[in-house]
Amino acid sequence: MNIEDMTIKQARELTAMFGGAATTPQHPLVGKKVLALLPGRFIYMGTLEQVGSHYVLRDAQNIRYWKERDNGLGGLASDGPTTGDKIDDCPPVWFDASEEIAFMEVSYE
Repeated sequence: MNIEDMTIKQARELTAMFGGAATTPQHPLVGKKVLALLPGRFIYMGTLEQVGSHYVLRDAQNIRYWKERDNGLGGLASDGPTTGDKIDDCPPVWFDASEEIAFMEVSYE
C-alpha cells in the first residue's frame, strides 16, 4: 500500500490499530483550503483534513516565495497567487497536530 494513496478511512483504521481513537478535537478549518505555516519556516497550501492526532493537506502546494504585496502572506491567502510567486505542486503533506503550526483560511477562488 502506498501511503500517498491511502484513503481517510484506511488512515483512521491504522490510527485505531496503533493508538486508539483520536483525542485531538477537530480543527474548525477541516475541509477548507488553508495556508499552513509549519516548523522550519515551511509554508504549504491545501485542503485541511484531520486523521486522529495528525493533519494532512490534500491537493498540496509548497509556497517557496511570494511576491511582496499588501498584507504579506495574508494577501496571498485573500487574493491568490500572482506573477512572481514560486508555488510548486507536491504530494499530500502530513504533520502532527501537536506541532507548533498556524493556519490561515484561503478565501480566493
